[in-house]
Amino acid sequence: MRDAGARVAPMKPIGKSGADDIKRLQAACRIPYPAQLVQPYAFEGTAAPLVAARRAHTPIDPGILDRAFAELCTLSDAIVIEDSGGLLAPITETENFATLFARWGLDIVIVAPNRGGTVNQVLTTFQIAQAQGLRTRAVILTTLTRERGGTAERTNVALLKELLLTVPVISVPFTTTPDDPRTTAALANELSAHPTIARPA
Repeated sequence: MRDAGARVAPMKPIGKSGADDIKRLQAACRIPYPAQLVQPYAFEGTAAPLVAARRAHTPIDPGILDRAFAELCTLSDAIVIEDSGGLLAPITETENFATLFARWGLDIVIVAPNRGGTVNQVLTTFQIAQAQGLRTRAVILTTLTRERGGTAERTNVALLKELLLTVPVISVPFTTTPDDPRTTAALANELSAHPTIARPA
């Protein structure tokens, strides 16, 4: 989207304290959006957002997330948002990422590691998205090792293409340099062939 000329804002509504997520997101977008908008909440550890918030005695206010999202919308042409733990990860006692993204009217890209169990993981997420009225733009499977892998790794992409029909399913090759500009440029070129991902709605 950035290479197509769009101003792309990154957002990870709830993240991990001290992580490099914001730096990586900002670098990918090449625009220094305010950190408090990109990541309104950050907690220690890797627990689900609701658990992390309880441990920090800092309840997550969905209104703060809504306002950060709305402000980023005014500053950009498109927003790429990363969840924390999946669509059903609880944010509050009554809200999860699926309900949050539905309220924001988002489309989603499902990203999953290519391994045994991936087809179930992807289809479950796809069905959750459908139930919330979220359009799935693509499925991206990441390759975990240089090894050829077993039957699941070799057949997951083809099977998901068969089952999901109109949803692009893309395999990302293994790399030891995910942050290298040449690596990201090559991936961007590949994704640009899929307009459902590479162009703002």
